[in-house]
Amino acid sequence: MCGCAEPPHYPGGCRDCSSPGYYADIPYYYCQEYNPNEVDWPGDSGGTGGVSMPDLADLPSVAVAIRPEECLQRIPGDLDGNCQRDAYEVCMLDGHGHDVCACVADGGNLYDCSIENCLGYMPQNNLSSAQIQSIYDFLDDNDCSDEAKAFTELALEALPDGEVDYVLEIIFEITETIEFQNQTCLKSIKDEVVSTGEMKKIAKKFQPTHPVLDLEWGMFTNTNWGNTGNTGLNANQDGAFINLNTESLSHVNNIVMVQTIAHELIHAELYRKLKELVDDYNLISLSEYNALQDNFMGIADYTLRYGNVIFEETAGQIIAWGLDPDLSLAHHNQMAAFYRQSIIDAMKAYDLSEGIIRLNAEEFYEALSWAGLRITSDENGENSQYTDVWRNFKDQIDIEEADIPESDRTYSRYLDIISQEYNGSGINCN
Repeated sequence: MCGCAEPPHYPGGCRDCSSPGYYADIPYYYCQEYNPNEVDWPGDSGGTGGVSMPDLADLPSVAVAIRPEECLQRIPGDLDGNCQRDAYEVCMLDGHGHDVCACVADGGNLYDCSIENCLGYMPQNNLSSAQIQSIYDFLDDNDCSDEAKAFTELALEALPDGEVDYVLEIIFEITETIEFQNQTCLKSIKDEVVSTGEMKKIAKKFQPTHPVLDLEWGMFTNTNWGNTGNTGLNANQDGAFINLNTESLSHVNNIVMVQTIAHELIHAELYRKLKELVDDYNLISLSEYNALQDNFMGIADYTLRYGNVIFEETAGQIIAWGLDPDLSLAHHNQMAAFYRQSIIDAMKAYDLSEGIIRLNAEEFYEALSWAGLRITSDENGENSQYTDVWRNFKDQIDIEEADIPESDRTYSRYLDIISQEYNGSGINCN
């Protein structure tokens, strides 16, 4: 008997104290020592001279639970106790809710039912099965959160023709040139870098989720393969581009391209922040500069520090003011002072994903973070000069390590590491 009730009883007995078992009425017989004068069968009128056999239909019975031989063990997910799982029960067993599973039981597709239950409607975008599955996976992985629903709504506006990255939560309009896409190893390195940490946050800031700038990845060719990449804005200043040097790919090691991609992404982010508040970055007005100070103090500081102020003054009153910035100097000094740790983190994350362990790892990453930040030049690669941050760093090392030969000082070891990685065998994704 089931102990769910006090006192235990049938019918109403149960399996696991929740579901009824299988019942049948079984007649029972009992024997006792034969004495024709004492035997009193139920239903017998009594008397002597013989005993009549009882009618089995008149015998009392007790209800006992039995199961078919093939259903002696309960089947997980069998909610109605019929020893089999239907579509609803399979759906519930997989962890879906009642509404979704009721839809599935009515013949619906799990993906469609789940999406409709989450969004409140089923998109009618002529989506491919792969696109529907991607939406389902994204909403399911994020437990149908408000943030996930909001991003899905944006994605549906771009689909079916647009490109959506649900991992990075980026909707791309212009992403990669054909030349860039053909560099499959470089593309895989880029995809790895922009999928983690600070680089992922930066990549998510571009259009359409943050409609300030588009971002395009492309290629350029320069025989100076040490110039691994460059970043800038198009003529209309509504799109940023990151171009990587085809010549570098057969010389530098993978980690250099990781460092370059992180470096160039930070350039793009500084441009994006500037363009949030500035109409034309070639000449910043006083009101725009004040807005930069209120919102991005670091950018305001370095833009002014490495720019030329043009103003007109009458009777002690400024009647015209403009800032002509040198963004190459401004960016590289600001990045050297404040963003090298982000570059280091990107390199560490890449090596961790590839299972690479570096000898003297901290010094290795610190050294490579300076690549591209020691020396800066104009957009044509001319007028090169050391950044102030590197000069200050080198001067400090000269003081602290004055008793060590210059060739053994920290900055010299850094330069050796940079040279070794830049003079490698080329990128390799095998």
